[in-house]
Formats: sequence, C-alpha cells, structure tokens
Amino acid sequence: MSSAGGMRTALHDQGQARLDEPQWRINATSATMTTAFHAGDTAASMRGVLAVDMVWREDHWLVTGVSMERAQ
Repeated sequence: MSSAGGMRTALHDQGQARLDEPQWRINATSATMTTAFHAGDTAASMRGVLAVDMVWREDHWLVTGVSMERAQ
C-alpha cells in the first residue's frame, strides 16, 4: 500500500478521478462505505478502492478512518 501523499500525487497526475456506486454496510453504531475509483484513460491508469469508516455519535455520522488501496 502506498502512502497517502504518494497516492494523492499519483491521482492528481492522472487527472480527474471517477468513483463507482458506493457500497454501504450500516448497523446501529457504525458504518463503512466502499467504492472503486478510476483515474486516467491510459494503460497506466490508476484504479483501486476507497473505504470510509464512520461511527454514529450525538445524532451524526462521524468519520473515524479513510483508506485507499491501489489495485495491482
């Protein structure tokens, strides 16, 4: 897995990123949203998965973690 800064730079270099339809897993106190991302239109295009973890607290969903993994 690359560093967050390195992945951000690589995405920026590829141009505008596109996200697929998000997939949600929700229960009473936590949720996770995952989606595939695609950037660039060449053989060197960047693809992977973005995940966001959340908890339900004080009537709001609060983000507790964000991860992004580049596909091989």
